[in-house]
Amino acid sequence: MLYQSVGSRQNVAGNGRFPLNYTYRLVKYFDGANDGLVGEKSFPWGADFKYLTVEGKRGISHGDVIDLNRENIPGFDVREFYVKLVHDLKTKGY
Repeated sequence: MLYQSVGSRQNVAGNGRFPLNYTYRLVKYFDGANDGLVGEKSFPWGADFKYLTVEGKRGISHGDVIDLNRENIPGFDVREFYVKLVHDLKTKGY
């Protein structure tokens, strides 16, 4: 059995999309750096952890990782991320 996790970081709350631009501040108060929903310290689990971030003000929110807003983020291609994730699973025999 394989257990992996993925985490991302929003760099500035106001540059994300609702509602994660709002919850970012609350999570930051209690847990520090976050993706608008989950604190950075809670991300790493399992044998393989992927941390997603980009330069600039925007960052990558929890919603961006699941392609909730269907928007392109400079430096992060969500579709390509999942193509690679599935390819890696296939390579590992899953």
